[in-house]
Amino acid sequence: MSDLDYIEATAAALRAARRPVLAYDDGAPVAEPPEWLNDVPPEFGGTTKAEPEALPMLSLSELREKAAAVSWLVKGVVPMESIGIVFGASGAFKSFVAIDLALHVAHGLQWLGKKTKKAPVVFIAAEGGAGLWRRIEAWHVERRLKWEDAALYVVPVAVDLSAGCARVVDAAVNLGITPGLIAVDTLSQTFSGEENSAAEMSTYLRELGLWFRESWRCAVLVIHHSGHVATERPRGSSAIRANVDFMFGVHRAEKEMLATLSCVKQKDGELLPDQTFALTVHELGRDEDGDAITGLVARAVMSEQEKTELVQHEAAKGRSGRNALLLNLAQNGMKADELRKAFYEDCDLADADARRQAYFRAMDWAKKAGLVEIVEGYVLLSKAALRDK
Repeated sequence: MSDLDYIEATAAALRAARRPVLAYDDGAPVAEPPEWLNDVPPEFGGTTKAEPEALPMLSLSELREKAAAVSWLVKGVVPMESIGIVFGASGAFKSFVAIDLALHVAHGLQWLGKKTKKAPVVFIAAEGGAGLWRRIEAWHVERRLKWEDAALYVVPVAVDLSAGCARVVDAAVNLGITPGLIAVDTLSQTFSGEENSAAEMSTYLRELGLWFRESWRCAVLVIHHSGHVATERPRGSSAIRANVDFMFGVHRAEKEMLATLSCVKQKDGELLPDQTFALTVHELGRDEDGDAITGLVARAVMSEQEKTELVQHEAAKGRSGRNALLLNLAQNGMKADELRKAFYEDCDLADADARRQAYFRAMDWAKKAGLVEIVEGYVLLSKAALRDK
């Protein structure tokens, strides 16, 4: 082998190993070649690259055992070792619902009537932590709990998680905590890429998975906005849905102090039925000018009777939402298709899929509340519904 062949083979091997590039590559030999110049390249008997890790291959019994080992942060709702999205339009109360989940986990309380695994929570408040404290304080005031007992830790600044997840990990390690839940509020404030790029969005979610989910075997919840027109799905690339384990949408009629949580994806279980949250204002004190300091709190409403009463209360306050709209439009004996058409015309939603989803959410609520039935394509109203006409 000539000296030139030897140098070229060495340079090729070092490039492949990402070691320093030889000056000879540019046709200009150096006066003092580096020490590793005389290393024997892999092609000629030197050290070879490490073999790739063997792929796992499970028998059916092993696969069954692995599936049975799925653990939950919130039983049947939020899996451990998962990444999820909660999305909604601006003002839909999605952050309040996420805070409610985070504090239930931090206290080890049931959420939506489901058992939770008590664990520390890291909340990345990338849109600013100033207003977060009022929400946390109000949540504890409503439930008469001590905020000091909540293992909740807040990152009150924006962090580019596309490249800065390690900073969050370092901060948690320095405090000696192992989170069970990482909440990211919001995706847009922690992502420096293009939301419509499938490759960039996949990379972002993969980073969250590698640094948070895999490191701590925890759940990661990312708060995101819905589409500008298509409010029934998150804004941006379809890679979002493909790369998460669960997905929730939060929807709110324009004025109502009620929000609906809908489960639109659950990789490891059945879809959770729609859940209603009521939003209430709590006075926390007075500022230096004597004005009230208030905080807003989301609370899950588990009783169908209470849901009905809340819808009626909102309508009486002039904050009628889509549930009340459906009842106002429904006439005993009218065709169900006519009711749906009237609802579509009056619900102020531009996107066809959003109108359809809103109608079926409202109809599902009305049926469960015992106010409406659809029999052979016709609308039948209960005595209670007729009384309120």
